[in-house]
Amino acid sequence: MNELSYDIVIVGSGAGGGTVAQELAPLCSDGVRIAVLEKGPRLRDDDAGGFLTSDGSMTLAMGRGYGGSTIVYTGTSLIAPERVIKGWNIPALNFADVELRTKKHMGDVNAHFLEEDLINDNNRLFVKGCRRLGYRVEQFPVNVKDCKGSSLCNLG
Repeated sequence: MNELSYDIVIVGSGAGGGTVAQELAPLCSDGVRIAVLEKGPRLRDDDAGGFLTSDGSMTLAMGRGYGGSTIVYTGTSLIAPERVIKGWNIPALNFADVELRTKKHMGDVNAHFLEEDLINDNNRLFVKGCRRLGYRVEQFPVNVKDCKGSSLCNLG
């Protein structure tokens, strides 16, 4: 068995672990050794992580690989509400800090709202129905590129 030595080991390469690894990466130039562990294999760039149903109305996402659950996520980027952060009850963790860090990372990954003409008919119908029932409806910011308005745009 090979024995390896690292200063920092990050378990999971998804949104959390990947972000931590990105933030700590500059330490490597000072000689800090960092390892990122992931259970699944690295997928090829052309692996979609899901497929479209035959009627084209829904994406079925599945998989396990390098990138954690973010390889099959919806591409949404949200700031955890203050009530959630308070509910975690973690000493020294406050909403203002989480909000600042989340906004930084949303900028890093190009989180944005889709243009009106790229919102598909299913989502337009959903918005219409929610508004008719009196619910407030908002678009999630997404971090997808070159979306053509298909549901496959939701795959990371």
